[in-house]
Amino acid sequence: MTNQECSSAQTKLESWIKQGSLKPAFELIHTWNMEINDWKLKEQLEEVENTYKLMLSYILDAIEDPQRATIYQSILCKTYQIADNILMQIRIKDSFGFLGKQVKINLVHQNLQEKQKAIFALEEISEKIALNALLQDKDYSKQNTLELHREYETIRNNLFETIWLSSTWNEDEFAVFKKLFDQTLLSIPSHALLISAITLACYTCFDTKKIILLLEKAEHKDEEIRLRAITGLLLCLRKYDQRIYLFPEIQDRLQHLCENRAFVSAVQNICLQFILSKDTEKITKKITEEIIPEMMKVNPVLNQKIKLEDLTNETGIEDKNPDWKNIIEDSGLSEKLQEFSELQLQGADVMHSSFSQLKTHHFFNNISHWFLPFDIKNSYLSGLFGEKDKQSVLVKLLESNMLCNSDKYSFCFSLMQVPESYREMMTGQFGGETEGLLEMQSSELPNPHQKAINISKQYIQDLYRFYKLHPEKINFNDPFNEKKDFVQVDSIANIIANEESLEIIAESYFAKNYFYEATEVFSKLIEINKDKAILYQKRGFCLQMNKKTAAALEDYLKADLLEIGNSWVYKKIAYCYRLLKNPKDALHFYNKADLMSPNNSAVQMNIGHCQLELKNYPEALKSYFKVEYLDTNGSRSWRPIAWCSFLVGKQEQAQTYFEKVIDLNPEFTDFLNYGHSLLACKKNREALEAYKKSIKLADQSMEKFMLAFNSDIPELIKAGICQKDIPFILDALKYKK
Repeated sequence: MTNQECSSAQTKLESWIKQGSLKPAFELIHTWNMEINDWKLKEQLEEVENTYKLMLSYILDAIEDPQRATIYQSILCKTYQIADNILMQIRIKDSFGFLGKQVKINLVHQNLQEKQKAIFALEEISEKIALNALLQDKDYSKQNTLELHREYETIRNNLFETIWLSSTWNEDEFAVFKKLFDQTLLSIPSHALLISAITLACYTCFDTKKIILLLEKAEHKDEEIRLRAITGLLLCLRKYDQRIYLFPEIQDRLQHLCENRAFVSAVQNICLQFILSKDTEKITKKITEEIIPEMMKVNPVLNQKIKLEDLTNETGIEDKNPDWKNIIEDSGLSEKLQEFSELQLQGADVMHSSFSQLKTHHFFNNISHWFLPFDIKNSYLSGLFGEKDKQSVLVKLLESNMLCNSDKYSFCFSLMQVPESYREMMTGQFGGETEGLLEMQSSELPNPHQKAINISKQYIQDLYRFYKLHPEKINFNDPFNEKKDFVQVDSIANIIANEESLEIIAESYFAKNYFYEATEVFSKLIEINKDKAILYQKRGFCLQMNKKTAAALEDYLKADLLEIGNSWVYKKIAYCYRLLKNPKDALHFYNKADLMSPNNSAVQMNIGHCQLELKNYPEALKSYFKVEYLDTNGSRSWRPIAWCSFLVGKQEQAQTYFEKVIDLNPEFTDFLNYGHSLLACKKNREALEAYKKSIKLADQSMEKFMLAFNSDIPELIKAGICQKDIPFILDALKYKK
């Protein structure tokens, strides 16, 4: 089975278990086990199934068993665990060699003693690095420290893979890794990296002990570690939503964390960051298909406008050509760049398109490096930063929140490929711009939560890079493809069930036009506050945008009851009634909106449309003429004026307005209707010419023309055209065509 097939199989199993149908669930797992022929897992599954059969026997014999609920819960837990282990083996076997190869390479490190030796080695090397910093011989210390860093990183990477490739931990393994994470000598970047390994492992194969470790680290004093743990926890809670309730220890610890305001705030922020990540592909597409092509178009124009001597003239070397700004504005690029800047300020991932092609460096061959917090001391970056660079603008940029960790490494590797003289020139050129941007960021009003927001944003962008850009991404379950939203997961929804958190999340979805998700959250808010009109207004709008017109109308009507006299609500109610083919009620609410804003041309236009649908043609005509008077661009009312004039028998007036429309921007129906009016005035030959032009605009489709013509026959008869003459007119048209 492919990774995608494994995920689908797991979903199917969860569906059977959720329905309480364990027999087909057992049959499904037996089928999976046939692929790997693991007799131990087969025996375990048969034992669980026999326990279930015995429980069913007790039920059929009407024997009361006070332990039944506990036994059933144990059966479900063991069933899930066996299924997870089988699917993990299938993934390794069928992952085109990738996971299997990784497991074989890492097999030597999976031994418990090897894990303990690795942890001891990390402690020992950390102590040596600390001692090296005290040595007088700086050259020796520097070289020796670099070698120690490389050794440390190798062991750390092996530990990452050991955790990532593990299935479920036993008590001894849990104790070993718990001790590792409690070590004070384990650096913050290493600690954070190994938290990512736990997340990756648990997202592949459910493990209560790993989730418990994430729960513990969700209260860590260091922000980087704490927020990575919370992110991993949320991803696992969402993925395993169907089974979390089976583990009281997890539920109890979650309940405890919910009392921690910092935890609730972090969960809320991480949810918002995942909402922002939904736009990354759209932003990338916009940059590659709109902004960059526009820049390429501007370049030749600049080449024509800017002379080489202008650039080398010493007296004007620092003066910017005012024509450049005009060229950019005239091209339409200015607006796109402004939008790009606004997206960046909102926290959107605007750098993905720039760095997506820079993940081919051999540094990224090691999976752990995709999750590594940026550290200028990393051995891969040796030689890039000298002592004089420690306070440079480049270092400040790399320490800022402008780039995620993964992109910072990519940026450094790109610089390292450039000769040092050019590198200094490049960093000097963008230094001024970068300093300005960093100063602007530092001058902003302090936000006590900003550091946490930035760390979460960077980490989620790191995750996005891995799941979207890694060459073997097909072998991983991508959390960014998960359809279920965090607020739809009970265990997460309980954390952010307060009104403030829900409002922030709802507004974020609403602002990004994710109306389906916003509807869900607004519904939760309405449960909390049933008398808030704006909630019904916004949920109604979301429902309307999702084509649920009747439900939207219901919400708008509730909003009107709670807040009488809102013109926007009146217009929305009227619009919904029109869509539901109820022009009478639509007219009533458009009239109410008109009383509040009597000179609104859009309202008048809709009043005219309702009157037209109700066949009140003279009244409709009055509204359309009012639109022509009110509107600076009165042409939008010409078409309905012409048609209404035809319907009330004012053919000269109708023809005048049809001609105006035809001169402006005609459609095939305009020539069709113009022909009708000419026909009503006995101008039959002129009518045929108009019909011919209509057919031409209808892509020479006689069928399309006839469909429209036939629907108008009742109106033609009312206009005084003899019904018997109509077939002759059409035959004459066919000869003309």
